[in-house]
Amino acid sequence: MMNWHNDWPWRLRTGAAVGLWFCFVYISSDWLTGLRAEEKALPSLLISADGLIPFWPQSAWIYITITPAMFLLVLAVRERSELKALAWTVAAEIAVAGLVYLVLPVAASRTPETNLPVMMRFADNLNLTYNSFPSLHVALSVTTALAMFSPAHGKRNLILALWAAAVCASSLLTHQHTIADVAGGLVLAGLGSLLFRYLILRQTKPSLAH
Repeated sequence: MMNWHNDWPWRLRTGAAVGLWFCFVYISSDWLTGLRAEEKALPSLLISADGLIPFWPQSAWIYITITPAMFLLVLAVRERSELKALAWTVAAEIAVAGLVYLVLPVAASRTPETNLPVMMRFADNLNLTYNSFPSLHVALSVTTALAMFSPAHGKRNLILALWAAAVCASSLLTHQHTIADVAGGLVLAGLGSLLFRYLILRQTKPSLAH
């Protein structure tokens, strides 16, 4: 077992590497999709049910919690093997989402109303324009919650589940994502969670040579 208190330099490097990977994929894919959008209209994933979802700008406070949560994970995950597996999982989800953004680009999400609260404007700007399907907010929050689940910590599991559900709901209530975006994010989270479990088992499985 690693000494958690002396392991923080590696943890910070790992978190920084994943953060830089996210910035590169997220910004470049949005920019490239924007070039395509100038040439022809992109298909929309809006359905009639999306029009029934109210706009609640105050939920932007929940929506942006995914950013500090990902930073806190660097210190919250005690085992180095688990953090390494989670880092590779998140990096893979970002790569898959970026590929979808480029191969199957969709029209920008609904533009929120004017005179928005400061946090809603911040969330809207942070979200860029075209990176909507699948929702990385949904994928990363659900993956994070599942990765932190533990049979011995029922209360923590409940808090994590409620937080992930709140982030998913806020994705819709801020009108930053459509129902299809959230569904795509959930599928990506499911695949990511399978990858996370596989990586954990691979690291803990006794060597056949022994």
